[in-house]
Amino acid sequence: MMEKTNDRPIELEEFPPSMSTLDAAKRLGVTVPTIQRWLDQGVLRGWKTPGGHRRIALSSVQSYIDSRMARPSAAGKDEPDILIIEDDPIYMELLRESLLEAMPKARIRFAHDGFEGLAEVAAELPSCVITDIRMPHMDGVAMIRHLLTRHTSLAGRVLVVSAGDGRELATLGVLKAAVRFLPKSTSTEVLRATVGQLLQD
Repeated sequence: MMEKTNDRPIELEEFPPSMSTLDAAKRLGVTVPTIQRWLDQGVLRGWKTPGGHRRIALSSVQSYIDSRMARPSAAGKDEPDILIIEDDPIYMELLRESLLEAMPKARIRFAHDGFEGLAEVAAELPSCVITDIRMPHMDGVAMIRHLLTRHTSLAGRVLVVSAGDGRELATLGVLKAAVRFLPKSTSTEVLRATVGQLLQD
């Protein structure tokens, strides 16, 4: 069986074992847009079929899973493991630089939306989580609800940093008591001090 792209015949047997972006998203516990972003960033290896559909190499997906499984556990470490969930890359970088200035040995991980954040926590439990509220695919409130329900040890170790006033957190009910809130206008000194308190509690 043969298909053509750019007038060049391609044997389908040339392609290694693969899966669709949807199957890869389900396997890795993230969204399809996240899979597409990882393809663009080179985190996963894939290609487009002659029909224009994206495929991800099975070996690439397995390598990603193996890399997550091979991570050393954060438990028992002196260095904090901080997960930042933020869809604004500029503010994410500002947070990273600010925290590393105060805690140069900290391990800082990133997620760009709630689904990706939950996947990171499931892969390895962080020391604390810093998250925005208004994000694509899954808003921060829904993500926090899932997070604190599934990982009760993170209660009191979740910091919401948002451009709003945090009134959305009221929908968390009793879980709201397990979350700290700071506006994005907060000074870096207060932010660092708050994160330090979360890590000590």
